[in-house]
Amino acid sequence: MKRIMIVGCPRSGTTFLQQLIGTHSEVYTTKETHYFDNMLLNNTLSFLDFFYIPKNRFFKWKSYVETFKILKSSEMFPMPRDREEAIFYFIRILDYNASFENKKIWLEKTPVHLFAIKHIQKSFSDVKYIHIIREPLDLVASLVDVGKKYPKQWPGFFSIDKSLRVINKYLKESLKYLKNENHYFVDYSSLILNPSEEIEKIFNFLEIEYDRSMLQDIIKKFGDTIVYRNDEGWKKDYGKQIHKNIKNKFNKIFTTSQRRYIRNKVKIKIKPLHTLISERIFHERLNKILNSLKMDLHMIEPKLIGWNTNYYECHKERYKSDVKIVKEVYMGGSILEIGSFPYHLTYCLQKMGYPIMGLDINPSRGKEFIKKNNILINGCDIEKEKIPFRDNTFDLIIFNEIFEHLRINPIFTLMEINRVLREGGIMILTTPNLYSLRRIFHFLNGEGFNNPYEEFFKLQMIGHMGHIREYSTVEIKQFLENTGFRVINVYYKSYSCKSLGLFIFPQVIYKFFPKFKPYQVVICKKQEKKSNNFN
Repeated sequence: MKRIMIVGCPRSGTTFLQQLIGTHSEVYTTKETHYFDNMLLNNTLSFLDFFYIPKNRFFKWKSYVETFKILKSSEMFPMPRDREEAIFYFIRILDYNASFENKKIWLEKTPVHLFAIKHIQKSFSDVKYIHIIREPLDLVASLVDVGKKYPKQWPGFFSIDKSLRVINKYLKESLKYLKNENHYFVDYSSLILNPSEEIEKIFNFLEIEYDRSMLQDIIKKFGDTIVYRNDEGWKKDYGKQIHKNIKNKFNKIFTTSQRRYIRNKVKIKIKPLHTLISERIFHERLNKILNSLKMDLHMIEPKLIGWNTNYYECHKERYKSDVKIVKEVYMGGSILEIGSFPYHLTYCLQKMGYPIMGLDINPSRGKEFIKKNNILINGCDIEKEKIPFRDNTFDLIIFNEIFEHLRINPIFTLMEINRVLREGGIMILTTPNLYSLRRIFHFLNGEGFNNPYEEFFKLQMIGHMGHIREYSTVEIKQFLENTGFRVINVYYKSYSCKSLGLFIFPQVIYKFFPKFKPYQVVICKKQEKKSNNFN
């Protein structure tokens, strides 16, 4: 028998996840059992459970189970005498119910059971736990909203402070299990944004058979197998939301002063906890995507396989940084990556669930990779041709490690990018830093920034120009500000890569002089057109 428990803060998406997993033909699931919050103490006197459990707690829980017809076999087990026996009965009751339904797996979802894990693990080490984490501002809005609509079932949750305390409490508890191998963490926004990818990863963790074709069956059944009590009205419409973006209640239900108060509280107490967990989820997910990308590096023109492998190894740390930057600046809408060959970043962002397409001078170089991974790539020579999209098409444009390759007229290219970017849209531009420490040492040694023969030879070897010119931050800003962009922020980055030939201990210098780092990241926004007013 496989045993699974979904835990997490209430309103974080536990019911949504339960429905997705519970539609699998081999999975038995039921309504929230609330076994441990009835049976065990969760306060400073909890050690007493180890010796004795009062009868009234057992009968209270049994009454609850019978009232809402949650389990079929609670009456088969006598009253537990202590904590160990209570845990044993809980597992056996669910084992029996799953077997009664001819299921090989049971799934129990009661968010508050998060606080019983420390006891369960001591007796049953084979149980797998799925923690679901939701963005704190959305979560506090959801808790306050449900507290106002259902005050009887959610007493006190109309209070912002109570909701914030509950979120903080749950995040702290989940954080204890972040590195445990039988615990899996799911980000709610990722689950909504890309359910197919997330479901597959969850089933892989649970070691349950799954293939992509099963997703359609899951979606068809979704909403028909919702497990909720008749007093849980807030769960009735869950099945209708699978393909909808989650509505942002935060701005709708709170006043300006309340939003400011919540943000300050979240920033101080909750955000650090949430960040630790979400960053772990993000990096684990991205590392898996990069590992899967590595398996397809041979799917390119044969003469480029060695180059492609070396490029991946040299730039994979940059890809991690680039995806993180996209995560921070992306506000929704469509994304275009310009100069996307060899499509590594396009692949990563698509797998992360972003609606992205690429632009490349010669997509035939990687046609096998493009076809296998269903990546959208359009052909275009951005130095000579107009970008093949209408004005104001994209919300975010990625222009990474391309500017230094332009050999004709960067102004034309930037004007075209500006044209297809919507007003107020964001462009991310990354390029080598002309005044990096390494470049300065090269200049002092009488060298150029690169071997010019090798850079021009890339035209016939790879199919595009090498680094024809590298720029300082001031020069990049001059280009951008004269082609319709407003620079919002500039970062300086260094990535671990032996092939870059960095000298000893550069990180010490970078710490005090970040502008000497080898790469610069420029975040800019398309300026709104100024309307002439002749009043």
